[in-house]
Amino acid sequence: MLKVVESKNESQQQYTTEELSAKLGIAAATLRKYNFYFGKEGITFKKERGKIVYSNDDMALFKKLMALHQRSGTTLQECIGELAQQIQPVTKLSQAQTELPQSVVEDPQPVAEHPQQELTLTPQLTELQNNVKQLETSFAKEMSEQKNYMYQQLENQQEQVKQLKSYITTKLEQRDKQMMDTIRQIQELKEEQKKGFWYWLRSLFTSKK
Repeated sequence: MLKVVESKNESQQQYTTEELSAKLGIAAATLRKYNFYFGKEGITFKKERGKIVYSNDDMALFKKLMALHQRSGTTLQECIGELAQQIQPVTKLSQAQTELPQSVVEDPQPVAEHPQQELTLTPQLTELQNNVKQLETSFAKEMSEQKNYMYQQLENQQEQVKQLKSYITTKLEQRDKQMMDTIRQIQELKEEQKKGFWYWLRSLFTSKK
């Protein structure tokens, strides 16, 4: 559930990152990327026991984002920025009224005369900054793991190519050696046959004498 968007139905079903990504038909890493860019726009999602949980409202928001991204042809960040502009002007006032003390909400006096309003916003700003840092760290870790995996795959392929080249070279050398041995044996056999023929011919003339 969006922290800057109050849900109309507090009892609606909640989903983990894996459950929601499965319902949306996308990878969990893609959903985390959406979350990361929403965080940069000042929109975060509800956390319980250190893990993010999503509501049906959040699912509808992500579906709207996917449709907009596919339809508009603009970048993902631009689509999220457009949605954020639609959400924040309406929801920031509702959030402020919900979080401020009742005396401040009912009192029409200027905000400057109620310094406690600023104090209530500071923990939220800190939490938002922490969430953004966590998302950046998670995203950087995933990118690093994918990069290491690609490097490992490349090294494995290079090693396989090297082994294949060595195998082919060895086989070619063996073939060449066998061919040379066969040619040498044929030449030796021909020489033996020539010697035998001349020996027989010479013995024939010698016997006639």
